[in-house]
Amino acid sequence: MYAVPVTVAGMVASYGIAQALLSAGQIWLKYIAIAGTVLIAMPAALGYRFVRERFLKSEAEGERRELMGIFSRYVSPEVADEIWRRREEIVLAGQERIATVLFSDIRSFTKITAGKSSVEVLQWLNGYFTAMAAIVHEEGGFLNKFIGDGLMAVFGVPVSHGEKEDACRAVCAAVRMTQEVEHLNQLYAGDSKRPRLKIGVGIHTRKLTAGNVGSSDRLEYSVIGETVNLASRLESLTKEFKSDVVLSPQTCELIRDCFVTRSLGETTVRGFEDTMQKISLYAVVNHQSDTPPR
Repeated sequence: MYAVPVTVAGMVASYGIAQALLSAGQIWLKYIAIAGTVLIAMPAALGYRFVRERFLKSEAEGERRELMGIFSRYVSPEVADEIWRRREEIVLAGQERIATVLFSDIRSFTKITAGKSSVEVLQWLNGYFTAMAAIVHEEGGFLNKFIGDGLMAVFGVPVSHGEKEDACRAVCAAVRMTQEVEHLNQLYAGDSKRPRLKIGVGIHTRKLTAGNVGSSDRLEYSVIGETVNLASRLESLTKEFKSDVVLSPQTCELIRDCFVTRSLGETTVRGFEDTMQKISLYAVVNHQSDTPPR
């Protein structure tokens, strides 16, 4: 951008200096040689800059392909772009973050698939997962994995919109998922090959560790910690408490401005008897606003 003006200025300055030396002390300065050197330096500098910019661009594109290769299957294109823009925040080696974990599972899956061919089950199960994944993506969540007939999504990693908004997005996704299941039930009510579905969703917010997990030849970005385990346990309690969505106290506290909730009472969570007392559970009643948080 500044190469041509600087070169011209250098040549003018060289001429001025040469003229001054000649006039003042009869000192002959080889102006033509200096001007030629300055002139040659300009394309050399531009060439170096061009090559370097191409190298940096290629390097950046390589980094983007690697990062998007990790996340593009689990998030929406919009979230993938945001991950790239905020890539400095992401530590693939592992970092502690506060996030909201959502577990969803089809109730009585073994019973409703008994006697049906695996091909038939796989067909409608993939349709169900496609609908659920779309909702998670639309709410800005990270679809971490499918587990049999269940799924796990995380809101707040690899990028966060703030603890409160992450939790509201997760609960909004859960509410939409239950509504979509009812829509699917109505849509396929006359199809004997499609069973009527009911799901349970458990949601918990707290600190966890996010990063690449796996072996030296196969890695995936995931989250681990008690937060993940408790969210899974809450999902298993949805049937016992007769609620489609069960929230932990931490999540409930964060989403009070977004949703109306009700207490389900207290219980001891299996696997956490030695580390915590009874935990209070909550259910979502409805939105306080017609516009879900985004």
